[in-house]
Amino acid sequence: QRIGASQSPKGSASIVLCVHTAVKDADGSRPGDSTSCNGMSVAERWLMNPMDFLTRGIAIGRFAQIPVFVHWTWIPVALWMTGEIAVSLGQGLAGWPIAVLATLALFGSVLAHEFGHALAARRKGIRTADITLHLLGGVARIMGEPRSPKDEAVIAAMGPIVSLALAGFCFVLGTMTALVGNLGVLPVICAWLAFANLMLAAFNLLPGLPLDGG
Repeated sequence: QRIGASQSPKGSASIVLCVHTAVKDADGSRPGDSTSCNGMSVAERWLMNPMDFLTRGIAIGRFAQIPVFVHWTWIPVALWMTGEIAVSLGQGLAGWPIAVLATLALFGSVLAHEFGHALAARRKGIRTADITLHLLGGVARIMGEPRSPKDEAVIAAMGPIVSLALAGFCFVLGTMTALVGNLGVLPVICAWLAFANLMLAAFNLLPGLPLDGG
């Protein structure tokens, strides 16, 4: 993964294939830049209009002072995934709430992966304009150049490290709940999330752009 090699967003992170990149955008007209209008930053203007589907997507809030958006293209993927999980559980209507929670948990996993990059960049003195989840996953727009190859490696590695940590946590939780028993499909959901996070980490460590390993 090369941060700051382009002036427009490139690459993608896939919820299904788990492809990810953290990118830099130096275009001052794009959301998340510090450019102001009537005393309001562009990111804040987007947050004031959270249903702007065709441009930026849905603004779901600001976490650790970083605006987070969900592009409209993520919605059909989430609906499809929820349906697939609900059907695979084989519990009829009772399985749908569980499927929704599982999809949201995966959403949180991808978001945590992005924040791994964003917060590592912040510790190195580099601002992240925003994080967006979309059809192919998620993108953290990092607005600056790492000071050294070591800094770049740290920023690139933090996403997979977060995903590996989540995979380990879900595996342990799934194992414990399976041993306890009588907890329904919770062990299955935990195992699925562990596998998803493991694949997210492993795929991004492959040595090629726009993956973190590139």
